[in-house]
Amino acid sequence: VLPAQHHLTGAEAGQQVVHLARRTSPTDKSVSSNGHANLSKSHGVEHAYYQAQATHYGTAAAGYENVAEQAKKRMDKLSPSHPSHGAAKADHTHATDRATEARALEDQARRASNFHQGMELAHNQASQGDWKGAKANEDYAKSFQH
Repeated sequence: VLPAQHHLTGAEAGQQVVHLARRTSPTDKSVSSNGHANLSKSHGVEHAYYQAQATHYGTAAAGYENVAEQAKKRMDKLSPSHPSHGAAKADHTHATDRATEARALEDQARRASNFHQGMELAHNQASQGDWKGAKANEDYAKSFQH
């Protein structure tokens, strides 16, 4: 259980909980049931945040992929000597590069989301005394460690 930290702002206290959540194992039996429940909630907040980030980057990537596809169609309709061919090729390259970057960020966010979802479940199981389930979800979560 976290001590009362009346001198901390809400944001500072939230950061302290997040920091604690990152270093407290769901299989730590010295943490109270209530403590594990609070850590589960903290991981739940991070899970939701990274899930939203993954959706954001996935949407951006899809947009860039669409732009790249349209530029490729323009390029294919023009002969390489056509004045607009170079611009279409540059648009295609730029959009493809941005899509690749966005997909990489989407993947990182998904891994973080999966990590926090696993830890959320693990701490929830720990709060109910299900140490075997807590360990299984902790192992699952750690496979996505970010």
